[in-house]
Amino acid sequence: MGLLSFEERRGPGWFLALRTTRADGSAVLTPVWAAQVDGDWYVCTPSRSGKARRIRSEPRVDVADADFSGAALSAWTPATARIVDGAEARRGRRALWSKYRLQFLIFRAAAAGRRRRYGGPPVIIAIHRAQ
Repeated sequence: MGLLSFEERRGPGWFLALRTTRADGSAVLTPVWAAQVDGDWYVCTPSRSGKARRIRSEPRVDVADADFSGAALSAWTPATARIVDGAEARRGRRALWSKYRLQFLIFRAAAAGRRRRYGGPPVIIAIHRAQ
């Protein structure tokens, strides 16, 4: 896959809307890059990001296809999210690299420069949509 135009990058299939829940019960909507492998979606985020913290305390989430702003383009689907490591994290990282290529490399490089001060090292989140 070559570099896509801005219009192509912000269309369906490029982003996933992830709705997590705060401790007080309020919902937080976040547009994320996500790559699918065998029915599960994989997302990369700093380990101390809000979404990672919320998923650690409440793994039930909702997901929908989204545009670049996070506006849902499909119906919301209940799902379960978890932070993965080892072989599954490598599989998710490879899937994200395959889908986003240069953009993923730039994202990872920028995150590495900010790691200590903000967010911590990257983690991979696996999202399994309910059947």
